[in-house]
Amino acid sequence: MTLTEFTNNWTDFKTMVEATLALQDDTLDKREGSVLYDFAALTDNNIVSFAISIGDLFNQLFLKTSTGTYLEQHAARVNVDRYLASACKRKAYFYDVEDNTTIVYPTIPFDTLWSGTLSDGSSASWKYLERIDDTVDYEVFECQTSGSLANDEELTITSDTYGTYNVVLQTIPLVYGEDDETDEELILRTETVEKTPAYGGNRTDYKEKVEAIDGVYGVQIYPAWQGGGTVLLSLCSPEESDPTVSTYLVDSVKELVDPLDAEGEGIGYAPIGHTVTVESVTSETVSFAITNLIIARSYQQTNVVAEIKTALANAFTEKFHTKWSTYDSVSFDYISGLDLNEIEYIIMGVAGVKNVAGTITTIQNSVPTGTNGYSVGLDARGAFKKPIFDAANTTVSFLTA
Repeated sequence: MTLTEFTNNWTDFKTMVEATLALQDDTLDKREGSVLYDFAALTDNNIVSFAISIGDLFNQLFLKTSTGTYLEQHAARVNVDRYLASACKRKAYFYDVEDNTTIVYPTIPFDTLWSGTLSDGSSASWKYLERIDDTVDYEVFECQTSGSLANDEELTITSDTYGTYNVVLQTIPLVYGEDDETDEELILRTETVEKTPAYGGNRTDYKEKVEAIDGVYGVQIYPAWQGGGTVLLSLCSPEESDPTVSTYLVDSVKELVDPLDAEGEGIGYAPIGHTVTVESVTSETVSFAITNLIIARSYQQTNVVAEIKTALANAFTEKFHTKWSTYDSVSFDYISGLDLNEIEYIIMGVAGVKNVAGTITTIQNSVPTGTNGYSVGLDARGAFKKPIFDAANTTVSFLTA
């Protein structure tokens, strides 16, 4: 018996007890509660527990099926560590409590703590970090509770020490707080490093170092985009519906990778001779006009349309969000679209759909772009835009008999 057979066949208690009793003479009392049954149950319970433990241990031996600390040990073999939760940084403005409409700029020491309530009702402290010179100067506050909860909604925070002022944190974070990296994300990242080890400013090296920076969910790397020695980094946030990142984060990443006042000198993460440009990703909305869909008579059109939109949304999440910064280890290409066959396959996978007898027109930023599938648009520097599936404007018409 193989290990797989052992773990598959010996992990069900009822099956084990029945198999054990089947080996005994039929003249014996095998009813539940009998001495023989109780003895078999006691013994088989221990065997089942052992088989489950062996099966779990077997899974932990391999990167693809390992979890938790076992997975972290696999990743450590290629010098990959799990990304831990990071803190959210928010743009903010001071307001006088007597006039809560006019922005003021009081002299308040940095590192002071202010308090507020997060979206789940829990309390959190916010540290006053700095004031940024801009068209309208603004303040930067960092949540002292790491994770994504602090990313949500506009929030007013206060201080007992400086009670004459309120601080209003703006809706969209400067730097998104992120939760601990999931097992699935860590496996994907470890596999990438295994296929193309990080060294000396190659793509994997840039990807590992830049995505480790707080607030960077993903990065696409474009080498030699303006000739030898030039590198373009396109950053996205963890917010799928609004993937752009703030100028504050772009400037922070630029300073860490290749400082503006010492470009190409190897002062930051980039090696000597690399001049790095950092930008926020540009997004585009994508919808589809699907015509002459044929469905089974027993299915409701409204239900089928909803399922099609869900299936397309899930495909966009997987390809253009989860795997947005993942490149092919051979061609080094990023996912550049969905061909017509892929779109049809997604639609045909919905229960009740029998055929797409008409056309599937792609619509990018409200402009129809053809019926041969979807190709990701390019921004002004030639980097891929980040598509956002537009379910509201995706239409489906049906072919009636």
